[in-house]
Amino acid sequence: MIRISPVRVISDAGEQLGVLSIEDALAAAEERGLDLVEVAPTARPPVVKIMDYGKYKFEEAKAARAAKKKQHVIDIKEVKFRPGIDDHDFDFKTRHMREFLLEGNKCKVTMMFRAADGADRFGESGARSGRRGPRRHREDRIRCPARGQEHDDGDRAQVGASTGRSQCRR
Repeated sequence: MIRISPVRVISDAGEQLGVLSIEDALAAAEERGLDLVEVAPTARPPVVKIMDYGKYKFEEAKAARAAKKKQHVIDIKEVKFRPGIDDHDFDFKTRHMREFLLEGNKCKVTMMFRAADGADRFGESGARSGRRGPRRHREDRIRCPARGQEHDDGDRAQVGASTGRSQCRR
């Protein structure tokens, strides 16, 4: 509901009709069989436009549906490795990771260690982390490679070494 009079009126063709009272603006809209819509309520005087409001809302919803149809949702896929993974399993998982990246998804690579796996060989030492002696819990190292980032396919030690500290947040 438009409360302030006078208002600046814009026709359905986009031409300015000038500053009119609300009664005159409503009469001009009814004369054309259209609605009077307030488009800039904070302007002085407020700006109103003569338009078919139902058609406007339909076109706006149609544009929103088209934009939603064109958008691509990026998923985060996760691939988990352990230090003692077999060659075939390693190749299988890296092939899947490559497919995820080519599809445009993000891929999270997790290197899972247990105390018996010797987690100190692949990262920070127990002395630096403030712990000594055997570890009794699982420790994960995470890496989120970007699309197009290259890794040496045949060198499993490099993949373990590249996990380093956590580079993506959980």
